Amino acid sequence: MHQLWYWVRKIESPRLSKPSGKALSLQWVRLPMEGPSSHDALTLKVGNVALEIRPGIDPALLADVMKVLKAL
Repeated sequence: MHQLWYWVRKIESPRLSKPSGKALSLQWVRLPMEGPSSHDALTLKVGNVALEIRPGIDPALLADVMKVLKAL
């Protein structure tokens, strides 16, 4: 969110104007999101590795991956 507000302020800054001195007119467009959002994922960090775990993962596969990562 921090980066979003940075760009909103930068784009809406009064310094952004046409050479004629008139301010630019901006219009925001809503973009629909499809598929799973990043909020549906869990990030699991083991050492230097970060795993993104999404709903529906095979628990046995995750356990095997965790064993390998712990052994490294």
